[in-house]
Amino acid sequence: MSKRILIVDDDKGVAFFLREHLLEAQAGYQVETADSSEEALEIMARRPFDLVITDLRMPGMDGLELMEEIRQISPRTRLILMTAYGNERIERTAYQLGACQYITKPFRVQDLIERVDKALAEVQAPGRESLDMTDQRFDELGRYLADLRFEVGAQCILLADVAGQLLTYVGEAEGLDLPTLVSLMAGGFATAFEMAHYLGEKRATTLNYHEGRLYDVYSSNVDDNLFIVLIFDKRKQESRIGIVWLYTRRALQRLQELVGSLEPIEADQVLDADFGALLSNSLDQLLIPQETEEAEPSMTLEEATNLLLKDASPPQTDDEPTVETIDWRKAQEMGLIDLSRLGEG
Repeated sequence: MSKRILIVDDDKGVAFFLREHLLEAQAGYQVETADSSEEALEIMARRPFDLVITDLRMPGMDGLELMEEIRQISPRTRLILMTAYGNERIERTAYQLGACQYITKPFRVQDLIERVDKALAEVQAPGRESLDMTDQRFDELGRYLADLRFEVGAQCILLADVAGQLLTYVGEAEGLDLPTLVSLMAGGFATAFEMAHYLGEKRATTLNYHEGRLYDVYSSNVDDNLFIVLIFDKRKQESRIGIVWLYTRRALQRLQELVGSLEPIEADQVLDADFGALLSNSLDQLLIPQETEEAEPSMTLEEATNLLLKDASPPQTDDEPTVETIDWRKAQEMGLIDLSRLGEG
């Protein structure tokens, strides 16, 4: 699969010049350009890149800030920083942010190409070429995830592989450490797949639900390599488990078609009988109007006696307040309480 490169420079002439030379390098690279960090992040939200080459000084978000953002959303993307204003501090910061190469302007184009070749030679290809698809199909995938997010009300939906690579996401990721989250969940899915193989199962479906104080997180594997994660910020909107799983179940087959799964999961394999019962009960509670009132909470014998005696006490007057106390046996003799209805013992 050809490697994807994104060049970020506010000087469109420089970006175009570098793009043309990389395309002529006969390495089969796919090269795109962006004239700002903000545009670069928008492009990366729609499709993954193996390498980003960014200038340092740009209006708005500079190159170092862009590198920091990329480390959060796509930790496996290689980074090259280029600048005409380099110094030891900037170079050190760039490497701390994960840059694999650092080059100062002016430079020979061949020097940049050599650095690009070296950086991409270090890229480990994800298992089964996770998303080997056309730009059109990748854009369609992004639109589908955006529609799913709207339907369930999620803060963020992401697609990742079991190698721990975040492939794409839609929604708001502010306050979320996506690389760490993806790595943790990837390990869980990889373990589940290995267990299924050990047990001799051809196909395993793993559904996870985390209910936290601030976030609800739902996840399911799409195939043996990819998984989807739906994140809900409970401070903004509560998730509804029945609705979420219903739409997720519907989405799995479409996602398999979009990513080109080799062995699509049949719909009947997605949920087992126990989970189906849970889904049914959840949907009943969410969608079916409740016609019966909730039963009153049960009272102890002492609580019932005190309540009845309070209601049965004669009204007091300001001129002559009276207080009368009787025990529960006398109250029973007076017909104030019925032990058969309260369930004595």
